[in-house]
Amino acid sequence: MNIRPALAKATSAAPGSVILLNDYAYAQGGGSQVALQQARYLRDAGCDVTLFTAMARQDSPGVAGWLADQPIPTWNSGQWDIAGDPIRFRAASQGLWNFEAARQLAFILSEKNPRETVVLVHGWTKALSASVVHCAIRCGFTVLLVAHDYFAACPNGAYYDFPRQAGCHRRPMSLDCITANCDRESFAQKQWRVLRQGIQKWAAGLPGKLGGVICVSEFQQRLLGNWLPESLPCHVLPNLILPPPENLHADVTSTEVFGFCGRLSPEKGISCLVNAVEQSGVEMLLIGDGPLAPEVHIKLPAAVISGWLDQPSVWRKLAGIRSLIFPSVCVETFGLSVFEAATLGIPAIVTAGTAPSDFVRDGLNGLLFPAGDADELAKKLVALRENPSLAKNLGAQAQRDVQAHLRSPQSYTGELLDILRCAQPSFQMIG
Repeated sequence: MNIRPALAKATSAAPGSVILLNDYAYAQGGGSQVALQQARYLRDAGCDVTLFTAMARQDSPGVAGWLADQPIPTWNSGQWDIAGDPIRFRAASQGLWNFEAARQLAFILSEKNPRETVVLVHGWTKALSASVVHCAIRCGFTVLLVAHDYFAACPNGAYYDFPRQAGCHRRPMSLDCITANCDRESFAQKQWRVLRQGIQKWAAGLPGKLGGVICVSEFQQRLLGNWLPESLPCHVLPNLILPPPENLHADVTSTEVFGFCGRLSPEKGISCLVNAVEQSGVEMLLIGDGPLAPEVHIKLPAAVISGWLDQPSVWRKLAGIRSLIFPSVCVETFGLSVFEAATLGIPAIVTAGTAPSDFVRDGLNGLLFPAGDADELAKKLVALRENPSLAKNLGAQAQRDVQAHLRSPQSYTGELLDILRCAQPSFQMIG
């Protein structure tokens, strides 16, 4: 693996054309949020940006074609994601290889010059499939993967053994990996994922034929880098942490509401969270949505589930909680919500051994608990509910510590542009 850190200063040459591939045209989770953010920043830097997606909005895939009233030109293939497709056979086959998405992407690429364009892949495993990566590579384009998860190497994308609720130490796609029942749903689902991983690797050339991989944290790079080809450039570009609006302030001592921000799915530790909240009896706000939302409604009828919100609304919701809960049982890559809460002076209770635990110092600027341990999480919730001054002190230290991780959108975009130019030298010669 060839680690090439992003350069400190962007060059002055005018940027070229960028096509971002993402399963969703809306902010469905942290990865999609970063994809849309990058699209805006690259556009503001002067790039010719196109977004290629499969689903137009949360409740409908829409129809194939250009989406109206989008700040970034967005072509949508008009297809359900795997989880939402009512025709399950189509979902399974499309998840392995999405022929229609590849065909539509080829149309978009036909109007671009491969020497002046970089394809940035954000999300592809929920709807688009590896077919779009193969299409771009086959058409001669430089393709970079922004790794929001571990699907570039690991079949279940999480480096986690869900039935055992423990980290995985198997070599991805080894015999030990293939025969392991580590999927969050079933062994049959694991075998489907193994088949998809094989197609992804041998038919699509991912990750070996990529122009590079962009990891969102050093934590992720340390783990994912073990399984990437030695010759593949691997960059580290931490997600941008924006400060809250200047007129927004949080007072953790004036509320007893605890918060969660993210996708309501098994790997995010929702079952652990639900059990801990049932034990502790704390008030709960969940910002986001996902397949486990009905279960949360049933088991926590008093909890508020806001659904997916725009960033200003997320800030306002975060400002009204005492602590953020980050209970993921998978090996998270960054944990943006932990840092966003810290900018408001709100501490987080975080699963140990995942990316944001590099930031959280137990008992100093937040609290840590073992993955999947609902009893221990419940104890942490009670401790912060009964001791508001502890929450205030932890949050104040988190707010001081997060300052070292803040940078401007211009600096972030400059680092991203340098990575694009490193991967495609002709990119910097446009204009």
